[in-house]
Amino acid sequence: MLHTMQHEEEKQALIQDYLQLRKSNGNYHYRRRVPADVKDLFGKHEVYKSLRTKDPKIAESKAIKINDNLESLWDDLRINGGSLDEQKYQRAVKVARLNGFKYLTSKELEAKETEDLMLTLIARSEQFKDLPNRESIAKVGGKFDALFGGVEEPRLHLSDCYDKYVGFTKDQRFGLDERQAKKKLNPKKAALQNFINIVGDRLVSELKREHVLEFRSHLIDRLDEGEIIDNTFNKQFGHLRIIFRTIKETLQIDMDNETLFKNVTIKQAERKRISYDIDYVRDVLLNQDNFKTLNDEAYALIPIMASTGMRPSEVCGLDKEDIFLDAEVPYVHIRPKKDLKLKTPHSERKIPLAGSALWAFQKYPEGFKKYYRKSSSLSAALNKYMRENGLIQNKEGRHTTAYCLRHTFQDLLRMHKVDERLQCDLMGHKYERPKYGAPSLDEYYETVKALAFDMHKDYS
Repeated sequence: MLHTMQHEEEKQALIQDYLQLRKSNGNYHYRRRVPADVKDLFGKHEVYKSLRTKDPKIAESKAIKINDNLESLWDDLRINGGSLDEQKYQRAVKVARLNGFKYLTSKELEAKETEDLMLTLIARSEQFKDLPNRESIAKVGGKFDALFGGVEEPRLHLSDCYDKYVGFTKDQRFGLDERQAKKKLNPKKAALQNFINIVGDRLVSELKREHVLEFRSHLIDRLDEGEIIDNTFNKQFGHLRIIFRTIKETLQIDMDNETLFKNVTIKQAERKRISYDIDYVRDVLLNQDNFKTLNDEAYALIPIMASTGMRPSEVCGLDKEDIFLDAEVPYVHIRPKKDLKLKTPHSERKIPLAGSALWAFQKYPEGFKKYYRKSSSLSAALNKYMRENGLIQNKEGRHTTAYCLRHTFQDLLRMHKVDERLQCDLMGHKYERPKYGAPSLDEYYETVKALAFDMHKDYS
């Protein structure tokens, strides 16, 4: 017990070295240099991350968690971070660059024209002219290999790239729970697998422009068939670019991503966000007769979003500590938690409850149980039900989804000429102008109360 306490005290004392207070905004930051032995594999010289708090105790707690995660990641890199071949190759590339040359493998050197090859070899041999004997050359074998292609590029297949990417970018997902991390990674995993399905699981070093264009043709066919939309088309290439750029920069392999992915995306049609007609929300979506076979918890998202504009992920992230029905002004508090991030810093806010939203939260005063932190499952269930039961609207050639209720609420704010500051605060958007004081919860409540929908019938 005493040993554990001493260990914690030592950890707290150590963490102070990595805490910095930023004077411009009063927030604490975590800052630490990356150990030299993992710097190449980690891909950074330093970790610098905002802790988004002015409270020193909260900052210390967050910093300890980040530090523990980093230590675990670095230990993993020391053991499994890169194969011996990868490490040798990275060192060779770095040594060549330090001596003013681009690293070329022995095959790349052999492929040069005779005259060009001779000039290349002479220039690189100049680096060893002052060495007196063969024994001295042996002592600088690493440099010799780096300048004369003594280390072959590691054999990396496309199917290896996802796991490499996940390992190289662990620091980007600190603070996310397992579900959030999967949600962030799954689109990239799917895009890479789609790519492999079309071009085959070939070596990354053999990847050519023609393979990318083959994949593009496949996606165009799917676009013509209406299986995907232009946004999905472009995102596939966006995910692939990110994966391959990370692989290229971390492993320092010779890969021309600019040429591979040049002009592959399509120009997106001008698309504004679509919303429901106000009458449709009131007469159709807030009539529970239309949702008799849908579970009550899934349905509750509709009246909540209709009268608050909350994101599905925000609704599903609430628990009983965030719901205040007995307050003078009933409200919910959307805020980050230890293992749950918000979409943006501006998303943290208090939203008064009135009309249909208050009705729904009175049914679920402790938050959702079935869909707690499962907004994707909830949205999928709700959208599927609405699609199969003819409850979607066709707007400008597109079909509405549950998320469009958020846009409908924003339409209401604009239609009623609500102050821009209040609009941004209620929607969780950034307010671009300077803020001079904050409206009171009562002011927000009066706005929401005037706009909130009433339930079509009282089913309580």
